[in-house]
Amino acid sequence: MPFEIGNQSGKDRRVLAMIEEYPTPEKLYEKIMQYEGSYKTNSTFYVTRDRALASIFYIAQLRKSEAHRITNSQFEQEPFRIVAVELSKSEKRNSKTGEIITRKDAYRKEIIIPLKGKLGMFGKLIQEYLALLPKKDQRLFPFSDKAGRDNQILKEMFAGAYPPHWERAFGENLLYELFDFDLIAVANYVQVDPRTLSKYIHRTPKKYLKKLR
Repeated sequence: MPFEIGNQSGKDRRVLAMIEEYPTPEKLYEKIMQYEGSYKTNSTFYVTRDRALASIFYIAQLRKSEAHRITNSQFEQEPFRIVAVELSKSEKRNSKTGEIITRKDAYRKEIIIPLKGKLGMFGKLIQEYLALLPKKDQRLFPFSDKAGRDNQILKEMFAGAYPPHWERAFGENLLYELFDFDLIAVANYVQVDPRTLSKYIHRTPKKYLKKLR
């Protein structure tokens, strides 16, 4: 039975430990495409937007606040990618004290969005939405992430089963497989601490542990 999504603070953050399976791209895409929304006006626009929102969380492995800062001018077509994505939270180690500190000025240089293969279907959903945004420097998702609209959208889309940060975890788990089970490489790509990533995808640096045996 799907659990209820709260405001993702306090006890609700613990639901990461409840992830028992990571859906295949095909299964996730099927759920996204089954979504028709409940809009009385501009239904086509908003449903296209919501499907792009779900695709961004998954295929670009973004936090909510990071996704909300993205504008259409950050997309480049050859290859299809998002450039200069400002991170909301990134950790680094102080070289002198060894202390883990948080920096807020970090960026992901680029995020490649596939348009071919089994993941290309998500990229095409994003492209479809971009085509509806004619203004330059227009934010893709102008509603406030603090208002919880993301949660409402994905709760309806996924019947309450996948909160936004789970979608990011699903995407990171996918990268783990694509990157030859290299946890460190995935952590470097998405710009997170490997220990944090390990909690999200329930994985260890298996590639390196084998060498210790």
